Amino acid sequence: GHQQAAALLTALSVSAEDQLKKAEKDTVTLNTPESYLELSLKYYNHGDYERCIKACDNALKLRPNYAEAYNNICSAYNKLKMFEKAVVACEKSLSIKSEYALAQGNLNWAKTAIEKKSIAVVSHFFSANSIEVLFILSTPICILWKRVAGCGIINYIHFRFPSISINL
Repeated sequence: GHQQAAALLTALSVSAEDQLKKAEKDTVTLNTPESYLELSLKYYNHGDYERCIKACDNALKLRPNYAEAYNNICSAYNKLKMFEKAVVACEKSLSIKSEYALAQGNLNWAKTAIEKKSIAVVSHFFSANSIEVLFILSTPICILWKRVAGCGIINYIHFRFPSISINL
């Protein structure tokens, strides 16, 4: 049972690699933006996000205002957790095709991830200083509380802070 399953998995992975190699050759032969976009999707589905981005870059050399290519770049950067770069790519996609729902969804994914990273970093910083982050509004206002030692009083601190961009 286990040997048969292992052999099948090996055959499938070799087959997937062969399919990718064939797709690469076909794409170079066709040399169209659509063929590079299709190749980028194959790389993406194969988990090769860097090559997905490179295939999209090739599509963009042939068609500079290719919203779908920018969207695929955004999605690949999201998978790589490079959310700031994802935002740039999706905003470019939406500047070309403003009603592009897929790009809007990918942009929301990236922005939400950036927000979560910022909250986690801010929360960790203040927790280390015996202050807990209660919540952060979408506007740049942070409301914090600190229980004063021994007396049970909660102090509320309101302050504004600049937009945070952090690579973890």
